[in-house]
Amino acid sequence: MSPFDPTDVTGTPFANRGRRGAEYIAAMKALWAPDPVEFHGDFVDVPLTEFGPKPVQQPHPPLYMGAFAPVALTRAGRIADGFTACCAPVDAILAMRSAVQDAATAAGRDGASLPTVVRCLVNRTDEPLPDEGRPVAHGTWDQIHEDCV
Repeated sequence: MSPFDPTDVTGTPFANRGRRGAEYIAAMKALWAPDPVEFHGDFVDVPLTEFGPKPVQQPHPPLYMGAFAPVALTRAGRIADGFTACCAPVDAILAMRSAVQDAATAAGRDGASLPTVVRCLVNRTDEPLPDEGRPVAHGTWDQIHEDCV
Protein backbone atom coordinates (compact mmCIF):
# COMPACT_ATOMS: atom_id res chain seq x y z
CA MET A 1 0.00 0.00 0.00
CA SER A 2 1.10 3.53 -0.67
CA PRO A 3 1.64 5.86 2.29
CA PHE A 4 -1.49 7.77 1.24
CA ASP A 5 -3.84 4.80 0.81
CA PRO A 6 -7.07 5.72 2.68
CA THR A 7 -7.64 2.08 3.69
CA ASP A 8 -4.46 2.15 5.79
CA VAL A 9 -6.19 3.67 8.81
CA THR A 10 -9.72 2.30 8.60
CA GLY A 11 -9.40 -0.83 6.48
CA THR A 12 -12.35 0.50 4.46
CA PRO A 13 -12.29 0.13 0.67
CA PHE A 14 -12.02 3.52 -1.00
CA ALA A 15 -14.07 2.35 -3.99
CA ASN A 16 -17.41 2.15 -2.14
CA ARG A 17 -16.98 5.17 0.11
CA GLY A 18 -19.88 7.03 -1.50
CA ARG A 19 -22.41 4.21 -1.06
CA ARG A 20 -21.08 3.59 2.43
CA GLY A 21 -21.38 7.26 3.43
CA ALA A 22 -24.91 7.52 2.03
CA GLU A 23 -25.94 4.44 3.99
CA TYR A 24 -24.38 5.80 7.19
CA ILE A 25 -26.49 8.94 6.76
CA ALA A 26 -29.63 6.85 6.17
CA ALA A 27 -28.83 4.84 9.30
CA MET A 28 -28.35 7.99 11.39
CA LYS A 29 -31.66 9.39 10.15
CA ALA A 30 -33.35 6.12 11.10
CA LEU A 31 -31.80 6.20 14.58
CA TRP A 32 -32.91 9.80 15.08
CA ALA A 33 -36.53 8.93 14.21
CA PRO A 34 -39.11 8.00 16.89
CA ASP A 35 -38.49 4.72 18.74
CA PRO A 36 -38.50 1.86 18.19
CA VAL A 37 -36.08 2.06 15.27
CA GLU A 38 -34.23 -0.37 13.07
CA PHE A 39 -32.07 -0.20 9.98
CA HIS A 40 -30.77 -2.91 7.68
CA GLY A 41 -28.35 -2.11 4.88
CA ASP A 42 -25.24 -3.47 3.21
CA PHE A 43 -22.87 -1.80 5.69
CA VAL A 44 -25.00 -1.04 8.76
CA ASP A 45 -27.33 -3.37 10.61
CA VAL A 46 -29.33 -2.04 13.57
CA PRO A 47 -31.84 -4.48 15.06
CA LEU A 48 -35.17 -3.20 16.38
CA THR A 49 -34.19 -1.04 19.34
CA GLU A 50 -34.75 2.14 21.28
CA PHE A 51 -32.06 4.72 20.67
CA GLY A 52 -31.33 7.97 22.45
CA PRO A 53 -30.84 10.67 23.15
CA LYS A 54 -32.59 12.04 20.09
CA PRO A 55 -31.36 15.29 18.52
CA VAL A 56 -32.96 18.56 19.56
CA GLN A 57 -33.34 19.56 15.89
CA GLN A 58 -36.22 17.74 14.26
CA PRO A 59 -36.41 15.63 12.28
CA HIS A 60 -32.60 15.66 12.63
CA PRO A 61 -29.64 18.04 12.68
CA PRO A 62 -28.97 19.65 9.31
CA LEU A 63 -26.56 17.52 7.30
CA TYR A 64 -24.20 19.39 5.00
CA MET A 65 -22.14 17.42 2.48
CA GLY A 66 -19.06 18.39 0.56
CA ALA A 67 -18.29 16.94 -2.85
CA PHE A 68 -16.18 17.42 -5.96
CA ALA A 69 -16.90 14.44 -8.23
CA PRO A 70 -20.12 14.52 -10.28
CA VAL A 71 -21.52 11.38 -8.63
CA ALA A 72 -20.82 12.83 -5.19
CA LEU A 73 -22.45 16.15 -6.11
CA THR A 74 -25.54 14.23 -7.24
CA ARG A 75 -25.57 12.27 -3.97
CA ALA A 76 -25.30 15.49 -1.96
CA GLY A 77 -28.27 16.90 -3.83
CA ARG A 78 -30.33 13.78 -3.13
CA ILE A 79 -29.67 13.43 0.60
CA ALA A 80 -28.01 16.50 2.14
CA ASP A 81 -29.67 19.51 3.73
CA GLY A 82 -26.94 21.79 2.42
CA PHE A 83 -23.72 21.86 0.42
CA THR A 84 -20.28 22.76 1.72
CA ALA A 85 -17.45 23.66 -0.63
CA CYS A 86 -13.83 24.65 -0.23
CA CYS A 87 -10.51 25.21 -1.89
CA ALA A 88 -11.64 25.91 -5.44
CA PRO A 89 -12.04 28.90 -7.75
CA VAL A 90 -15.34 30.73 -7.47
CA ASP A 91 -16.57 29.53 -10.87
CA ALA A 92 -15.91 25.89 -9.88
CA ILE A 93 -17.74 26.31 -6.57
CA LEU A 94 -20.71 27.88 -8.35
CA ALA A 95 -20.79 25.01 -10.86
CA MET A 96 -20.66 22.43 -8.05
CA ARG A 97 -23.40 24.26 -6.16
CA SER A 98 -25.54 24.29 -9.28
CA ALA A 99 -25.00 20.53 -9.77
CA VAL A 100 -26.11 19.87 -6.17
CA GLN A 101 -29.17 22.08 -6.55
CA ASP A 102 -30.08 20.42 -9.88
CA ALA A 103 -29.76 16.96 -8.32
CA ALA A 104 -31.95 18.01 -5.40
CA THR A 105 -34.60 19.33 -7.78
CA ALA A 106 -34.42 16.11 -9.84
CA ALA A 107 -35.00 14.17 -6.60
CA GLY A 108 -38.20 16.13 -5.95
CA ARG A 109 -36.67 18.54 -3.46
CA ASP A 110 -36.41 22.33 -3.53
CA GLY A 111 -32.86 22.58 -4.85
CA ALA A 112 -32.87 26.37 -4.94
CA SER A 113 -33.39 26.53 -1.17
CA LEU A 114 -30.41 24.32 -0.24
CA PRO A 115 -27.90 26.48 1.62
CA THR A 116 -24.22 26.53 0.66
CA VAL A 117 -21.35 27.07 3.07
CA VAL A 118 -17.92 27.84 1.65
CA ARG A 119 -14.93 27.05 3.80
CA CYS A 120 -11.67 28.57 2.72
CA LEU A 121 -8.15 29.45 3.68
CA VAL A 122 -7.54 33.17 3.45
CA ASN A 123 -4.45 34.22 1.49
CA ARG A 124 -4.21 38.01 1.43
CA THR A 125 -1.99 39.65 -1.15
CA ASP A 126 -0.88 43.25 -1.54
CA GLU A 127 -1.62 43.27 -5.28
CA PRO A 128 -4.90 42.10 -6.82
CA LEU A 129 -4.86 38.61 -8.31
CA PRO A 130 -6.41 37.95 -11.72
CA ASP A 131 -10.03 36.81 -11.34
CA GLU A 132 -9.54 33.92 -13.80
CA GLY A 133 -8.85 30.83 -11.68
CA ARG A 134 -8.49 32.79 -8.43
CA PRO A 135 -9.43 30.61 -5.44
CA VAL A 136 -12.01 31.96 -3.02
CA ALA A 137 -10.50 34.25 -0.38
CA HIS A 138 -7.23 34.73 -2.25
CA GLY A 139 -6.21 38.25 -3.18
CA THR A 140 -6.50 41.71 -1.69
CA TRP A 141 -8.90 42.47 1.15
CA ASP A 142 -11.24 44.00 -1.44
CA GLN A 143 -11.22 40.81 -3.52
CA ILE A 144 -11.77 38.66 -0.45
CA HIS A 145 -14.63 40.94 0.65
CA GLU A 146 -16.27 40.58 -2.77
CA ASP A 147 -16.05 36.78 -2.43
CA CYS A 148 -18.07 36.97 0.77
CA VAL A 149 -20.95 39.16 -0.41
